[in-house]
This record gives sequence, structure tokens and C-alpha cells, in this order.
Amino acid sequence: MNFLPSDTGRTIASRSLIVLILSAIVAVTIACSDDPEVSPQPIATPQELVSQNNETKTEEVRPSPTSIPGLSPATATTVPSLILPSTVVPAQTPTIIQATATHTSTPEPQEIRFDQFGFSIVVETKESTVLTSLLEEDASANQGILLFEYKGTQAVLMWMTSTANSNQVVQAHLMALLTEAQPENIFTVITEGNITVDGNQGIFGAFSTQDAETVVTGGGIIGAWSCISQGIIPALLVTGTDDTTVQIRFKRLIDSFTCDRPR
Repeated sequence: MNFLPSDTGRTIASRSLIVLILSAIVAVTIACSDDPEVSPQPIATPQELVSQNNETKTEEVRPSPTSIPGLSPATATTVPSLILPSTVVPAQTPTIIQATATHTSTPEPQEIRFDQFGFSIVVETKESTVLTSLLEEDASANQGILLFEYKGTQAVLMWMTSTANSNQVVQAHLMALLTEAQPENIFTVITEGNITVDGNQGIFGAFSTQDAETVVTGGGIIGAWSCISQGIIPALLVTGTDDTTVQIRFKRLIDSFTCDRPR
């Protein structure tokens, strides 16, 4: 995985903007648990706790299963057992309906698809995406960059035309953006190999990230492949603080990718 030098001329302004955005989203430590599938529960404010306590007192009007209607719990435990004559019909024991508390957890964000330019890939929400361009004023079917968060990781999808580029070139361009966004970090390639995305052959590289004190702060995976039907080469970068999570998210994203918009 060779790092290409920065572009010059008309791409400098666009590149600076992308580097700024990329630095902002990938340098932030993810404030969530190691298991990103579990959504964190919101912390109630004191006012909410008081309100919930009042609501609970209003709902608790049924007698306890161990009490006798009309008596306090303390009195009920001291009443001796009674032997009723056969001619006396005992009073019917009231039916106590136990209310079942419903705990509603925060739902997971629903996945949607980005398919604005013909190809398709899942993203978390539309609000979590930033669409920009490196080579032209606006992103198009031929080139562009999509930055987005995905379930505890940061992802960047770049695509360029396949007429003047290869998988290795597009992959290197994307990696150069990352290294330019984090000049204080050291990136070390761990492994490289081949991948298949939507039936198309591609390459990938996994790397670790170290800070200035050579402490490993995270890592990522970057891959590139050809979309012959669209005439482009997409490249995907996924970074995060947990290696296992990064691998799972990268696999999910490339498995969701289609060169043609799903019908």
C-alpha cells in the first residue's frame, strides 16, 4: 500500500476541505461500549426522576399478593388461620392482576442506502453522511467522496473512473487523505490481500494507528475494487478503536455494496 503525494492545482482547495472533514470525524474517540450493537440508555434528569416517582405512586393501587384486602401488610401477617364451619361460605378471594412493566429500549438506527449515483451501499442515517468531491466541483457518477459514521466506526467511500486508475492507485489516494488528516500519527500496514465485492475482484490492506508516543490508538481496513458496469473504482476506508469491530463493519459494508442500484 503505497502513499501517493498530494494533488496540486485545481484539487488543492477540495483536498484541504476533505482533509479537514476527515480529520474531524476520524480523530474523535468513539464514546460508546465495546459492543456497538447495544444502544446506550439516556440518563434521566432529576426532574424526570421526580416525575417518574410520582407516576409510580399513582399506579401502585393494587394490593400486594401477600396482603389481605382492607388490611395493612403488617396487620395481615398477624391474622391467625380461621377454620370456617361447613355452613359458612367463605368470601371469594379477589383476583389480583399483576401489571407487567414494559421496558422500551432505544431502537438501533435504521440502515438506509446511498444510491444517488447508481452504485449502492448501506449507511446508518442520511444525517450521518457528508458528500463531497476531490477532482470536480461536485460529486458525480464518475468521482466523489462519501464520509459517514457506521455503528461505532468511521467510514469513507471514494470512487474514481477506471479509465485512468487502478485499484492500487485509488486505494493509495484514499490512504493519503487519511495520513494527511492525521500527520501526528504513524500508520503501519499489518496485512494485505484480495477481496471480492459484488462479484468483482479487489484488494485490501489492514493497518494499525500509533500516536506520537508509539501507543496504538486504533486501526483500520482499506479496500478497492472495480465496478466494470459503472466504469469506476470504489475504495472503502473503515477506521475505529477496536480491531474486531472494524473488521465486522468493513465486512458488512462491502457485502452491502452493489455496483448497480438494487431494483
